[in-house]
Amino acid sequence: MSASVSALVVAVVGVLGTLVSGLLAHRSASRAKQLELRHADDQRRADQERNELQEMMAARRTSYARLNQAVRHFHAVLTNHRSRTTPLSAEQQVEMEDARRSLRDAYAESQMIASDDVLGPAGKLVNDLYRTHVLIKELGQDGPTAWPRRIDDLLMHSAESLYGLRQRMRKDLGITDLPIDRHPSDDEALLSPLPPHVARRRIHYGGGGTPP
Repeated sequence: MSASVSALVVAVVGVLGTLVSGLLAHRSASRAKQLELRHADDQRRADQERNELQEMMAARRTSYARLNQAVRHFHAVLTNHRSRTTPLSAEQQVEMEDARRSLRDAYAESQMIASDDVLGPAGKLVNDLYRTHVLIKELGQDGPTAWPRRIDDLLMHSAESLYGLRQRMRKDLGITDLPIDRHPSDDEALLSPLPPHVARRRIHYGGGGTPP
């Protein structure tokens, strides 16, 4: 091979090497850019999901606080009238109705945001308080003398249920590790029986119904 041909071959190889190295550098830079963009997109989605979770938990915390307050207030109002021997006055009826409506609204709001572990027990507790409300409204009328005992039973059971519900809400928000129930032996079967006309008024709150 002559010197001129050798020089030409070397020149061609040099040019090809330069082109190939440039191409490889471009591909490497392009791949790095794609990885950077993908990482940025993943980070953006992760930030969005984290923000949405924080917003949901903040809304859930507000809803749980409102529900807890409404249950406590309605329970207190019912307790204040549990031993009546005369019919409710107009003012007392307004007080009880306002407390019942506040609980109804708070529970309806929680249905859209509460976890299943909270919503089921909440519905059962609201149902028990509604039954108690029905019985108390009939105190002082021509009802059986056993009703006050049933009212006391329901109120006591509801107080324990409220503690359990509150612990479930706190656990759902990640702010407690305490046991949910104070008295695991509590059992509704131990309560005195409901009057038939009240027992038939079962409201399916836990499945999505709303107190009237």
